[in-house]
Amino acid sequence: MEEDSYKSFAEIYDLFYSSRVEDIDFYAGLAERYGDPILELGCGTGRVLIPLARRGYKIVGIDNSESMLTILRKKLEKETKDVRERVEIIKADMRNFSLGKGFKLIIIPFSSIVHLKTLDDALLTFTNVFNHLNNKGAFAFDVFIPSHEYIVKGSRISFYTLDINESRKLILWERAKYDPTNQYIYVDRLVEIVSGNDSKKYFWKYTLRWYTKPEIELLLRLAGCKKIEVYQ
Repeated sequence: MEEDSYKSFAEIYDLFYSSRVEDIDFYAGLAERYGDPILELGCGTGRVLIPLARRGYKIVGIDNSESMLTILRKKLEKETKDVRERVEIIKADMRNFSLGKGFKLIIIPFSSIVHLKTLDDALLTFTNVFNHLNNKGAFAFDVFIPSHEYIVKGSRISFYTLDINESRKLILWERAKYDPTNQYIYVDRLVEIVSGNDSKKYFWKYTLRWYTKPEIELLLRLAGCKKIEVYQ
């Protein structure tokens, strides 16, 4: 993974994704079932981590982007002391971290595994997960599968605007190219934040790799997983 690949995006990340909450109850349900401590890989700015901490769970968050973690730390400063005390933040690569302790639940929300660009990267990550998982613990993650239409077409262009408030507007242009041979998506994204007569532009590019269900199941078994459950 690229070093701090979200550096240019961190400042506006929450404008895109703070309203996405539909997966939080799913992970909270797993936390209720398996208990804590919880480990979240790719915790970002805390979209899932903070709600779990608010619900009373001890959680460790790992991310490779210092920019994202800086925003998370600032958000935690606004939380109550009880919430802050339940959270530990660590900058590390999900492929090779070593914490010296086990967890009852390990999660990778929001399709973050698509940032693992090779099968070797994914296997290292999954193996590392099971090295940190307690007996009878659970590892849970979600992952997207691209539309077959886009894969066949080979590209996708997106454009939309979002009113942030009465005086601010977000304008997004995105181009994605699909490589079906290597299962890569090459993304160029341009965002402009317009505030009155002023505007600020953000541009970044990144590469994602999509994974098929058989690939994921094989990787999990190679990493030591004994039981796999799939939710669609």
